[in-house]
Amino acid sequence: MHQKIVVSGVLTYKGKVLLVKRAPTEKFLPGNYEFPGGKVDFGETVDEALKREFQEETQLVVDVEEFIRSFSYVTGERHTVELVFFVSSESQEVQLSADHTDAQWVEPEKAVSLKISDQIMRTLEIIARFDE
Repeated sequence: MHQKIVVSGVLTYKGKVLLVKRAPTEKFLPGNYEFPGGKVDFGETVDEALKREFQEETQLVVDVEEFIRSFSYVTGERHTVELVFFVSSESQEVQLSADHTDAQWVEPEKAVSLKISDQIMRTLEIIARFDE
């Protein structure tokens, strides 16, 4: 058994949020849309990890802004804790890594038409409340 810390970033632009689609070869949730992000390496700060992962996955340079929420899940022998933050970027031109096959700017309420996890849906619901 072991634990892992994961960070993800919510980038918005003109009322839409960036979601990236996991490659079909990924072991966990293949083909699902998610927020860019990934594992926090040992000794790395949460901000450093989120900036690095976001750039690796999308080629976007981001600033970490505000904490949104956390959640956790268990898969097999791994317990994962995920921390979700708003991020900002001066660019919206996404260039995906091999870990993802698509990127979409989606209005949060229309994301239900995509293959997303319950936790991504919950985060989108929270984001929608920020805009009210």
